[in-house]
Amino acid sequence: MTWLSDTPAAHAADVHGRVLQTIILALGDDRRWKGLSASISYLRNPGGLKDPAPLNQYREALTQLHDKVSQLDRRDLAGLAAFEHCSSTALAVSAGSADSDDAQARAVVRCMGWQEAAFERIAGALQDGGHGEVRTLWHAHALDAGGHIANIQALRSWKLLVIGDWVRGPNSSHYVEPTADHYDGVLVRQLRAGTPAATLFSDYPLDNAVLREWLVEKAPALHRGSRLLPADSIDWKAVGVQKWQAGQRDAGT
Repeated sequence: MTWLSDTPAAHAADVHGRVLQTIILALGDDRRWKGLSASISYLRNPGGLKDPAPLNQYREALTQLHDKVSQLDRRDLAGLAAFEHCSSTALAVSAGSADSDDAQARAVVRCMGWQEAAFERIAGALQDGGHGEVRTLWHAHALDAGGHIANIQALRSWKLLVIGDWVRGPNSSHYVEPTADHYDGVLVRQLRAGTPAATLFSDYPLDNAVLREWLVEKAPALHRGSRLLPADSIDWKAVGVQKWQAGQRDAGT
């Protein structure tokens, strides 16, 4: 942040954007943020936060980061717009003198994990028929950039596209996913309607080798109206591993 303040934006707008993007994408993996997340009200601390210092430090840092992003011309970079929306909300809560430390902490924690909103926004767009918005929301939340939160949100969103609304249900995080004979996500429905797999690759963010191979393999049967069998199920663990490996390559690690 000091370097950004000392380097005139007029001479390095693109560089500033890349540096800010790197900072924003790293927020969800910050260990101290996770410690702050673990200390908020669900632990029922009688006096609120035991130590408000981390909250104050993060609030000050978020204010500086938000101001830098708001002044940036390169808002098309993945993640910047979604972060700015989240940080505006968090700082508005923090500015309210009537809000408790708990409310302020929750707002800051949500902002540090700003990519966690991606799945629900994608699900909401699909529910409203906005299939064309999925790729836009994917880019806005930088789900191709790697990182723990991005990988989780990308995998959940892919499951939603293939499996369907079950992924939003209360049991989705506790039990094994339904087998292929129960798949009814938008990708499966479009294949049943005769849409070529290549069109799906163009319309949706499906840059995952395991997922793409499955769609190509099952497309002919679905085009013919054949039912999928349990044996046709996707190996979601393999999808997740391939996503994680791609993220590691993109990060240069």
